[in-house]
Amino acid sequence: MNAEFADFDSMLAILAGDGGKSPGRFVCFAPFQDPNGEEAATFVGEEGTLADAFGILVRVVDELVAENEDRSVDAFREAMTEEAPTYAKAFAAIHSRPELLFAGAMLNFNAGTYDLSDTPEEAAADYYVGLLLQEFEGAKHVFVASAAPPHQDAAFAIMQIIQEGSGPLSSSERELAEAAATGDLNAIAHALKSGARVSAADERGMSALHHAVANRKGAAVTALLEAGADASLGDSSGNSPIFAAVERKLVGPYLKKLRGKGHIKIISDLIRAGASLDDTNLQGETLADIAPEVEESLEQIVEEE
Repeated sequence: MNAEFADFDSMLAILAGDGGKSPGRFVCFAPFQDPNGEEAATFVGEEGTLADAFGILVRVVDELVAENEDRSVDAFREAMTEEAPTYAKAFAAIHSRPELLFAGAMLNFNAGTYDLSDTPEEAAADYYVGLLLQEFEGAKHVFVASAAPPHQDAAFAIMQIIQEGSGPLSSSERELAEAAATGDLNAIAHALKSGARVSAADERGMSALHHAVANRKGAAVTALLEAGADASLGDSSGNSPIFAAVERKLVGPYLKKLRGKGHIKIISDLIRAGASLDDTNLQGETLADIAPEVEESLEQIVEEE
Protein backbone atom coordinates (compact mmCIF):
# COMPACT_ATOMS: atom_id res chain seq x y z
CA MET A 1 0.00 0.00 0.00
CA ASN A 2 1.38 3.41 -0.99
CA ALA A 3 1.83 5.81 1.92
CA GLU A 4 0.76 9.44 1.67
CA PHE A 5 3.54 12.04 1.76
CA ALA A 6 4.11 13.13 5.37
CA ASP A 7 4.20 16.90 5.82
CA PHE A 8 4.74 18.50 9.24
CA ASP A 9 1.12 18.10 10.35
CA SER A 10 0.88 14.42 9.47
CA MET A 11 4.32 13.82 10.98
CA LEU A 12 3.07 15.19 14.32
CA ALA A 13 0.00 12.95 14.13
CA ILE A 14 2.16 9.88 13.50
CA LEU A 15 4.45 10.80 16.42
CA ALA A 16 1.34 10.95 18.60
CA GLY A 17 0.38 7.43 17.50
CA ASP A 18 -2.26 8.39 14.94
CA GLY A 19 -1.53 7.00 11.48
CA GLY A 20 1.38 5.53 9.58
CA LYS A 21 0.40 1.93 10.40
CA SER A 22 -0.20 0.58 6.89
CA PRO A 23 2.35 -2.09 5.88
CA GLY A 24 5.06 -1.38 3.32
CA ARG A 25 8.82 -1.11 2.93
CA PHE A 26 10.34 2.12 4.24
CA VAL A 27 14.04 3.02 4.19
CA CYS A 28 15.41 5.76 6.43
CA PHE A 29 18.26 8.26 6.13
CA ALA A 30 19.72 10.61 8.72
CA PRO A 31 22.67 13.00 9.20
CA PHE A 32 26.08 11.43 8.89
CA GLN A 33 29.56 12.93 9.14
CA ASP A 34 32.13 11.29 6.90
CA PRO A 35 35.87 11.07 7.71
CA ASN A 36 36.47 14.37 5.89
CA GLY A 37 34.09 16.16 8.23
CA GLU A 38 31.42 16.62 5.57
CA GLU A 39 27.77 16.01 6.45
CA ALA A 40 25.44 13.97 4.28
CA ALA A 41 22.42 11.69 4.53
CA THR A 42 23.15 8.00 4.99
CA PHE A 43 21.06 4.84 5.30
CA VAL A 44 20.16 4.11 8.93
CA GLY A 45 17.54 1.37 8.70
CA GLU A 46 14.42 -0.15 7.17
CA GLU A 47 10.97 -0.75 8.68
CA GLY A 48 7.62 -2.22 7.67
CA THR A 49 5.43 0.81 8.47
CA LEU A 50 5.86 4.57 8.18
CA ALA A 51 5.29 4.93 11.93
CA ASP A 52 8.14 2.52 12.70
CA ALA A 53 10.34 4.29 10.16
CA PHE A 54 9.78 7.56 12.03
CA GLY A 55 10.79 5.60 15.12
CA ILE A 56 14.24 5.09 13.60
CA LEU A 57 14.66 8.83 12.99
CA VAL A 58 13.36 9.59 16.49
CA ARG A 59 16.07 7.38 17.99
CA VAL A 60 18.75 9.06 15.87
CA VAL A 61 17.72 12.53 17.06
CA ASP A 62 17.45 11.33 20.64
CA GLU A 63 21.07 10.16 20.49
CA LEU A 64 22.18 13.42 18.88
CA VAL A 65 20.52 15.94 21.20
CA ALA A 66 19.36 14.23 24.41
CA GLU A 67 22.60 14.90 26.27
CA ASN A 68 22.28 18.63 25.60
CA GLU A 69 18.60 18.86 26.54
CA ASP A 70 17.93 18.68 30.27
CA ARG A 71 14.45 20.20 30.37
CA SER A 72 11.53 18.08 31.52
CA VAL A 73 8.96 16.85 29.02
CA ASP A 74 6.46 19.48 30.19
CA ALA A 75 9.03 22.29 30.05
CA PHE A 76 10.17 21.25 26.59
CA ARG A 77 6.57 21.03 25.35
CA GLU A 78 5.85 24.48 26.78
CA ALA A 79 8.84 25.94 24.94
CA MET A 80 7.72 24.31 21.70
CA THR A 81 4.21 25.71 22.16
CA GLU A 82 5.57 29.22 22.69
CA GLU A 83 7.57 28.87 19.49
CA ALA A 84 4.65 27.49 17.44
CA PRO A 85 1.32 28.03 19.27
CA THR A 86 -0.64 26.83 16.23
CA TYR A 87 0.51 23.31 17.03
CA ALA A 88 -0.23 23.39 20.76
CA LYS A 89 -2.87 20.65 20.51
CA ALA A 90 -0.60 18.43 18.41
CA PHE A 91 2.29 18.88 20.85
CA ALA A 92 0.01 18.02 23.77
CA ALA A 93 -0.83 14.70 22.11
CA ILE A 94 2.84 13.64 22.04
CA HIS A 95 3.77 12.18 25.43
CA SER A 96 7.12 10.54 24.75
CA ARG A 97 10.24 12.63 25.33
CA PRO A 98 12.13 11.24 22.27
CA GLU A 99 9.17 11.99 20.00
CA LEU A 100 8.99 15.53 21.39
CA LEU A 101 12.72 16.00 20.83
CA PHE A 102 12.28 14.91 17.22
CA ALA A 103 9.33 17.27 16.71
CA GLY A 104 11.41 20.02 18.29
CA ALA A 105 14.33 19.30 15.97
CA MET A 106 12.00 19.69 13.04
CA LEU A 107 10.89 23.03 14.49
CA ASN A 108 14.40 24.48 14.64
CA PHE A 109 14.97 23.20 18.18
CA ASN A 110 18.32 21.61 19.04
CA ALA A 111 19.21 20.24 15.60
CA GLY A 112 19.38 23.32 13.40
CA THR A 113 17.19 24.92 10.77
CA TYR A 114 15.32 22.42 8.62
CA ASP A 115 13.15 22.84 5.58
CA LEU A 116 10.35 20.28 5.68
CA SER A 117 9.15 19.34 2.22
CA ASP A 118 5.40 19.59 1.64
CA THR A 119 5.23 17.53 -1.57
CA PRO A 120 7.10 14.61 -3.20
CA GLU A 121 8.18 16.98 -5.99
CA GLU A 122 9.78 19.36 -3.51
CA ALA A 123 11.51 16.43 -1.81
CA ALA A 124 12.86 15.10 -5.11
CA ALA A 125 14.50 18.49 -5.76
CA ASP A 126 16.18 18.60 -2.34
CA TYR A 127 19.90 19.46 -2.27
CA TYR A 128 20.85 16.34 -0.30
CA VAL A 129 18.28 13.59 -0.70
CA GLY A 130 16.93 14.13 -4.21
CA LEU A 131 19.59 11.85 -5.71
CA LEU A 132 18.55 9.03 -3.40
CA LEU A 133 15.73 8.33 -5.85
CA GLN A 134 18.36 7.39 -8.44
CA GLU A 135 19.90 4.88 -6.05
CA PHE A 136 16.63 3.16 -5.09
CA GLU A 137 14.67 1.86 -8.06
CA GLY A 138 10.91 2.00 -7.66
CA ALA A 139 10.98 4.32 -4.63
CA LYS A 140 9.33 7.56 -3.61
CA HIS A 141 9.99 10.07 -0.85
CA VAL A 142 7.39 10.12 1.93
CA PHE A 143 9.22 12.47 4.33
CA VAL A 144 12.12 14.91 3.95
CA ALA A 145 13.58 17.45 6.38
CA SER A 146 16.72 19.03 5.02
CA ALA A 147 19.12 21.76 6.06
CA ALA A 148 21.36 22.97 3.28
CA PRO A 149 24.22 25.40 3.89
CA PRO A 150 24.70 27.90 5.44
CA HIS A 151 22.43 26.59 8.23
CA GLN A 152 23.56 22.97 8.48
CA ASP A 153 24.75 20.22 6.16
CA ALA A 154 22.30 17.46 7.11
CA ALA A 155 19.09 15.78 6.09
CA PHE A 156 16.47 13.33 7.33
CA ALA A 157 14.46 11.30 4.85
CA ILE A 158 12.11 8.34 4.58
CA MET A 159 11.46 6.64 1.25
CA GLN A 160 8.94 3.94 0.45
CA ILE A 161 9.97 1.12 -1.87
CA ILE A 162 7.05 0.78 -4.28
CA GLN A 163 8.42 -1.96 -6.53
CA GLU A 164 11.50 -4.14 -6.50
CA GLY A 165 14.35 -3.78 -8.98
CA SER A 166 13.46 -7.00 -10.81
CA GLY A 167 10.80 -8.51 -8.56
CA PRO A 168 10.88 -9.45 -4.87
CA LEU A 169 14.01 -11.42 -3.98
CA SER A 170 13.42 -14.95 -2.79
CA SER A 171 15.28 -16.30 0.22
CA SER A 172 17.71 -18.10 -2.09
CA GLU A 173 18.35 -14.85 -4.02
CA ARG A 174 19.12 -12.99 -0.81
CA GLU A 175 21.41 -15.86 0.10
CA LEU A 176 23.08 -15.45 -3.30
CA ALA A 177 23.68 -11.72 -2.75
CA GLU A 178 25.13 -12.33 0.71
CA ALA A 179 27.36 -15.13 -0.58
CA ALA A 180 28.59 -12.93 -3.44
CA ALA A 181 29.49 -10.15 -1.00
CA THR A 182 31.60 -12.51 1.11
CA GLY A 183 32.99 -14.55 -1.79
CA ASP A 184 31.54 -17.83 -0.48
CA LEU A 185 31.61 -20.01 -3.59
CA ASN A 186 29.88 -22.97 -1.93
CA ALA A 187 27.00 -20.73 -0.80
CA ILE A 188 26.77 -19.23 -4.30
CA ALA A 189 26.48 -22.70 -5.80
CA HIS A 190 23.88 -23.70 -3.20
CA ALA A 191 21.76 -20.59 -3.82
CA LEU A 192 21.81 -21.11 -7.58
CA LYS A 193 20.94 -24.80 -7.16
CA SER A 194 18.03 -23.72 -4.91
CA GLY A 195 16.55 -21.66 -7.74
CA ALA A 196 18.04 -18.19 -7.27
CA ARG A 197 17.93 -16.06 -10.42
CA VAL A 198 21.57 -15.19 -11.04
CA SER A 199 20.80 -11.60 -12.16
CA ALA A 200 17.96 -10.91 -9.71
CA ALA A 201 18.22 -7.33 -8.43
CA ASP A 202 17.09 -5.95 -5.10
CA GLU A 203 15.04 -2.78 -4.45
CA ARG A 204 18.10 -0.65 -5.25
CA GLY A 205 18.84 -2.42 -8.53
CA MET A 206 21.79 -4.34 -7.02
CA SER A 207 22.38 -7.89 -8.22
CA ALA A 208 24.68 -10.49 -6.70
CA LEU A 209 27.26 -9.46 -9.30
CA HIS A 210 27.15 -5.87 -7.99
CA HIS A 211 27.82 -7.18 -4.47
CA ALA A 212 30.72 -9.36 -5.62
CA VAL A 213 32.33 -6.54 -7.62
CA ALA A 214 31.83 -3.97 -4.87
CA ASN A 215 33.55 -6.23 -2.34
CA ARG A 216 36.34 -7.18 -4.80
CA LYS A 217 35.55 -10.91 -4.71
CA GLY A 218 37.13 -11.98 -7.99
CA ALA A 219 36.34 -15.68 -7.72
CA ALA A 220 32.71 -14.88 -6.96
CA VAL A 221 32.56 -12.57 -9.98
CA THR A 222 33.90 -15.37 -12.17
CA ALA A 223 31.40 -17.89 -10.76
CA LEU A 224 28.46 -15.55 -11.31
CA LEU A 225 29.51 -14.68 -14.86
CA GLU A 226 29.93 -18.38 -15.68
CA ALA A 227 26.40 -18.91 -14.33
CA GLY A 228 25.08 -16.29 -16.75
CA ALA A 229 25.04 -13.07 -14.67
CA ASP A 230 24.34 -9.95 -16.75
CA ALA A 231 27.53 -7.86 -16.76
CA SER A 232 25.67 -4.85 -18.16
CA LEU A 233 22.70 -4.92 -15.78
CA GLY A 234 21.75 -1.38 -14.83
CA ASP A 235 23.88 0.33 -17.46
CA SER A 236 20.93 2.42 -18.67
CA SER A 237 20.47 3.94 -15.20
CA GLY A 238 24.11 4.64 -14.32
CA ASN A 239 24.35 1.49 -12.24
CA SER A 240 26.55 -0.86 -14.27
CA PRO A 241 28.43 -3.44 -12.15
CA ILE A 242 31.75 -1.93 -13.30
CA PHE A 243 31.02 1.05 -11.02
CA ALA A 244 30.00 -1.02 -8.00
CA ALA A 245 31.67 -0.11 -4.72
CA VAL A 246 30.83 0.01 -1.02
CA GLU A 247 30.18 3.40 0.54
CA ARG A 248 28.75 3.87 4.06
CA LYS A 249 27.84 0.18 4.17
CA LEU A 250 25.77 0.42 0.96
CA VAL A 251 26.62 -1.15 -2.39
CA GLY A 252 26.08 1.24 -5.27
CA PRO A 253 27.72 2.97 -8.28
CA TYR A 254 30.27 4.67 -6.03
CA LEU A 255 33.55 3.72 -7.75
CA LYS A 256 36.14 6.48 -7.41
CA LYS A 257 39.30 4.65 -8.48
CA LEU A 258 40.57 1.16 -9.29
CA ARG A 259 42.40 -0.52 -6.44
CA GLY A 260 45.15 -2.93 -7.46
CA LYS A 261 45.60 -5.70 -10.01
CA GLY A 262 42.78 -7.81 -8.58
CA HIS A 263 40.28 -5.01 -9.13
CA ILE A 264 41.55 -4.39 -12.66
CA LYS A 265 41.14 -8.10 -13.45
CA ILE A 266 37.53 -7.98 -12.20
CA ILE A 267 36.78 -5.03 -14.49
CA SER A 268 38.51 -6.83 -17.37
CA ASP A 269 36.36 -9.91 -16.78
CA LEU A 270 33.20 -7.76 -16.78
CA ILE A 271 34.18 -6.17 -20.10
CA ARG A 272 34.83 -9.59 -21.62
CA ALA A 273 31.38 -10.62 -20.39
CA GLY A 274 29.62 -7.70 -22.05
CA ALA A 275 30.05 -4.59 -19.92
CA SER A 276 30.74 -1.52 -22.04
CA LEU A 277 33.49 1.07 -21.67
CA ASP A 278 30.86 3.59 -22.74
CA ASP A 279 28.70 2.94 -19.65
CA THR A 280 28.40 5.97 -17.36
CA ASN A 281 27.73 6.31 -13.64
CA LEU A 282 25.22 8.63 -11.98
CA GLN A 283 27.59 11.57 -12.56
CA GLY A 284 27.94 10.81 -16.28
CA GLU A 285 31.52 9.56 -15.90
CA THR A 286 32.89 6.61 -17.88
CA LEU A 287 35.45 4.17 -16.52
CA ALA A 288 38.12 6.06 -18.50
CA ASP A 289 37.19 9.25 -16.64
CA ILE A 290 37.66 7.50 -13.30
CA ALA A 291 40.77 5.48 -14.18
CA PRO A 292 42.45 6.94 -17.28
CA GLU A 293 45.64 4.98 -16.53
CA VAL A 294 43.99 1.68 -17.55
CA GLU A 295 41.94 2.97 -20.51
CA GLU A 296 44.35 1.69 -23.14
CA SER A 297 44.60 -1.84 -21.71
CA LEU A 298 40.82 -2.10 -21.30
CA GLU A 299 40.24 -0.88 -24.87
CA GLN A 300 42.61 -3.62 -26.05
CA ILE A 301 40.38 -6.20 -24.37
CA VAL A 302 37.39 -4.83 -26.30
CA GLU A 303 39.34 -5.03 -29.59
CA GLU A 304 40.37 -8.61 -28.88
CA GLU A 305 36.75 -9.57 -28.30
